[in-house]
Amino acid sequence: MIKTGTVLISGGSQGIGESLARRFALAGYRVGITGRNKTKMNALMESLPGQGHFYIEGDMASDPFYDTLEKTLEEKCPDGIDILINNAGINHIGKIEEIKAQSLREVLEINVVAVARFTQTALPFLKKGQQKKIINVSSIVGVMGVPGRSAYSASKYALEGFSSAWANELHRDGILVQVIRPAGVSTRFHHNTQTDGSTPKSSVSVKTPEQIAEEIFRLSRSRRYSVAPGFKNAFYQWLARYVPALLNSGLRARFKKAR
Repeated sequence: MIKTGTVLISGGSQGIGESLARRFALAGYRVGITGRNKTKMNALMESLPGQGHFYIEGDMASDPFYDTLEKTLEEKCPDGIDILINNAGINHIGKIEEIKAQSLREVLEINVVAVARFTQTALPFLKKGQQKKIINVSSIVGVMGVPGRSAYSASKYALEGFSSAWANELHRDGILVQVIRPAGVSTRFHHNTQTDGSTPKSSVSVKTPEQIAEEIFRLSRSRRYSVAPGFKNAFYQWLARYVPALLNSGLRARFKKAR
């Protein structure tokens, strides 16, 4: 019998997060999402199959959000949650001589600090759940440093560090930590990316949000630690691990051509 339960998704009002909400609801899960756009979240909740879905509105970079999150989980999930998906994130582009301190702070606040605080707040409820899984949405740039994307790369490298440490810390609680490393996804994420200086935005779109949501759903059904969706993506991951000099040579050549 296929298990269902409650899944909590950060950044669930659009893009990958919205597709995740739809995929898990279709499978029979009760879905909780976070986001800043109340109108979008209301519309999404009303369109999902099943009952009991809920959302938490707020800015994950603000202290009051976590008080609201804890109170909502106490009210909606007294018996716990089963799967926590750290999906929310922002991007910023710029070479090291271009990127502004405020831009760097914003990326690290949302992609690193907020992920830790979100997980900390949800952890007591996750411990009470049945499936006990944390899925962190990293990126292929979390295992290879892409020129002109150092802030985003750094934030995803940090998430990789969190994931590895949490997997060991939480093992005794029966909590499994998993990681997915997508490349370009055809969402508003890249269009909304801010740029400091002359570094061009990435136009690469490898997968749709629905495809990534399906990959995450399949990952949630397994005991695997990580997945890098797509052959090219998996190949980059392999190069980063076993032949980093070759990978870096290619990245430098591509960056030089784009300048």
